[in-house]
Amino acid sequence: SYSDWLPSFNMTMMLQEDVLLRLGLARVMARPDQDDLALAGTYNLTEETARVGNPFLDPFEANTFDISLEWYMNDAGMLQGGIFYKDIDSFISNGQIEGGVPVDIGGGEIVIFDATGPVNGDGGTVKGFEVSYQQVFSFLSGFWGGFGTQINYTFTDSDVSIPYFEGEQTFSMPLEGLSEDSLNFVLFWENDVFSARMAYNYRDAFLSNRANTQGNPVFTDDYGQLDVSANWNINKRFTLSVAGINLNDEARYQYFLTPDRMLAHRASGKRYSVTLRARF
Repeated sequence: SYSDWLPSFNMTMMLQEDVLLRLGLARVMARPDQDDLALAGTYNLTEETARVGNPFLDPFEANTFDISLEWYMNDAGMLQGGIFYKDIDSFISNGQIEGGVPVDIGGGEIVIFDATGPVNGDGGTVKGFEVSYQQVFSFLSGFWGGFGTQINYTFTDSDVSIPYFEGEQTFSMPLEGLSEDSLNFVLFWENDVFSARMAYNYRDAFLSNRANTQGNPVFTDDYGQLDVSANWNINKRFTLSVAGINLNDEARYQYFLTPDRMLAHRASGKRYSVTLRARF
């Protein structure tokens, strides 16, 4: 059991008619996933490895600070920039279970399996900045007035300490799932009848699993994907949609510690869909 105070403060200041300053301070908490808390596991009898839950997980807790500046250049455009800082008291990560877990493999024989599962981290920091630009070019005439764009870039630097499974040491690594650089670019065109959208999403390499069943950190290499879609409102009831996913045929590559130690290479290929929607 646990209890916590979660105060927060948010302020918006209009520096001038088209410029806003936003400030946020908060104490935040997120409870562990119920599956991670469960007294259950999965076992590989061939490799003598296991993945188990942990009923002693602490909640995620952090103190956060955010400040951003927004400039509304016109009725349909905005340029925004901001910085953020999160002081993390506790978090949950995937790690090696010290001492393994005993497993009855039959005939009363008990074998100690190497095991991984969710463990409590000792805290750390996440900081960075983001910039974004949004614009609908409605000030242009005719066909060109239907265009618009959304561009976002985020830089994130994370540094957290985790228990080292071979002793009481701690070491610093990035937080799982966080890329240092991420970029999103969207170009669209639309009117009341037709709309089209092209999106490119990119993120650089990130730690995807702090410890697999052998206790090795797993990284996912940088990845960028191009998607396109279009919608045609045939009438008030029917809409025809077409979409192309991963048109640049990007594959996902995972590795242990360094890129030359490959774990997996997953190629899903290009994917296309056609959808007809009806409303009654």
